[in-house]
Amino acid sequence: GVDPLEESWRLVDKFNRSQVGRLGNAADLDEVLGEVGVEARGVEASSSGEFIIPELPVGRLLSLHIATTWGDRHYLGLNGIEVFSASGAPVRIDSVSADPADINVLPEYSADPRVAANLVDGVYRTSDDCHLWLTPFTPGRDHTVRVRFTEPARVAMVRVWNYAKSRAHSYRGARRAEIRLDGVPVFVGEIARAGSRDDDGVEQFGDTILFTVDDEVLSAISRFDETYEVVSEEERVTEEPRRPLTADLQMESSNKRPFTSAFNRETIVGDGKSSKLDDSLPRGSTLRLNFTATWGDVHYLGLTGLEVVDADSVVPIPLSAAALAA
Repeated sequence: GVDPLEESWRLVDKFNRSQVGRLGNAADLDEVLGEVGVEARGVEASSSGEFIIPELPVGRLLSLHIATTWGDRHYLGLNGIEVFSASGAPVRIDSVSADPADINVLPEYSADPRVAANLVDGVYRTSDDCHLWLTPFTPGRDHTVRVRFTEPARVAMVRVWNYAKSRAHSYRGARRAEIRLDGVPVFVGEIARAGSRDDDGVEQFGDTILFTVDDEVLSAISRFDETYEVVSEEERVTEEPRRPLTADLQMESSNKRPFTSAFNRETIVGDGKSSKLDDSLPRGSTLRLNFTATWGDVHYLGLTGLEVVDADSVVPIPLSAAALAA
């Protein structure tokens, strides 16, 4: 049989390679161990003034306070939040809420599926609107997500899955943030933007924040953490995610909040009709696309397809070959 000690070290090594967190990023492990040697509920600062992450803090209400996005001035979003206890198991969630709650607080929306409940629905590696959270972003305001546990827990790891609807939309993800447990800060720093790293692991989608470097705890987490499972070829994204609407880009230079839609090819949310759209959306009978560059090919330019969606019915406009010219 497999030696238990050897298996334990294998799991810890796998964790260190796959789940690099805030504590695991330090070059010197002895330095890390010294930094986390604080009281479970204490908050300290090093001599240089840097925030020190406490080891295995205890509490029942975890709140994420987001100050900035990665560049989007109108919207803030996340894919999900995972919390693991010192036993290695995911912390049981009683409720989740946000302030602002979601984009349905805006008068243009009423039944958008991107709500706070999606943050803990168990689907994180996704670009599906039905599993994302999106809320209005206001510079200078505190944007808060609150996750209440069923009972107090000793927190060992928090994973923040940043907004990953598409590469362009990833700039709506959280950047500068503070995590508090029962009101006590346990993390202050920056959350990585989804898609900002070259690997295809979990760190491609956000950040993993460790509150311990204890081998036994990390090994226990690895047995419960579903992100250890190898992503199958069927689960891998093989097509480029949809870019934002042109109208969104046109209004980025203004202070007016652009309209953002939530639908896909197969499903139309609600009654199949969009909310009333503002007059800034383009209208006309002829659409012309001018391409100025490829993604590197100096000889050929190509497309897989073209789809134009009607803003009133939120369905694709029928196109025929006779109507196209190049």
